[in-house]
Amino acid sequence: MAHEQDPDATGQYLQRLAADGNIEGCRFLAEQAQLGTTIPAAAARAAAESCTLLASRPTLRGYWRLEAAKILIRIDHSGGVDLCVRLAEDEPIRSDWRLDAAEAAVNIAVGCGASVFSGLAGDPTMYASARVYAALRVIRYDKEHAADLLVSLASNRGLSQESRVRAARSLVDLDPTRAATVCTGLLESHTFPPYLRIAILDLLTRLGDQPTEDLHEVFVLDTQFEGGLLGRQTPRNPHDD
Repeated sequence: MAHEQDPDATGQYLQRLAADGNIEGCRFLAEQAQLGTTIPAAAARAAAESCTLLASRPTLRGYWRLEAAKILIRIDHSGGVDLCVRLAEDEPIRSDWRLDAAEAAVNIAVGCGASVFSGLAGDPTMYASARVYAALRVIRYDKEHAADLLVSLASNRGLSQESRVRAARSLVDLDPTRAATVCTGLLESHTFPPYLRIAILDLLTRLGDQPTEDLHEVFVLDTQFEGGLLGRQTPRNPHDD
């Protein structure tokens, strides 16, 4: 209404509101645009420039950079998607924010999902759980490549054990044959705690595999090792007494 009564004054006000990196002003303009309010082109450009400036500033906290990129998506789809992809690939930013940036980009540009999430799944600077999540998102685009990523993650000794088991669990329905191979390899490890070994054994059972008697021995807790370190326990011979 105000824009219709005095478009010049309103346009100048909205332009100032979005200028100089004012993220709240940019958010207001984005919300108005979504409500169907006519936003003057100069004000929209000012908001886009401010959001691009904020999202591209490496000294700014990752959360605010991501917020700026998300606001830009609502004003300029193409520019916002490009910024979100760049943020998803920006290693210093926290893993969960990088995933959030990827999701924001893919919501608008579905076609970039495979490459963005594959990159995150293979990025050693990402948290292990975030890498597994990214690999699972690849399933939507390329199941075979997603299976490759999950096998790699499950076999990666540098990742947390919980994340490796989660990757193996995700393979069960996606690629049962490779899942059985991965699970058998995990179960043979003496470093996994009993609760994770039980989870792996359950996965093998679901796959129809019957673990050998040797594999069952991995559940025995060797109390001779300090801190409950796991290993094989030799049965006591009663004749040794």
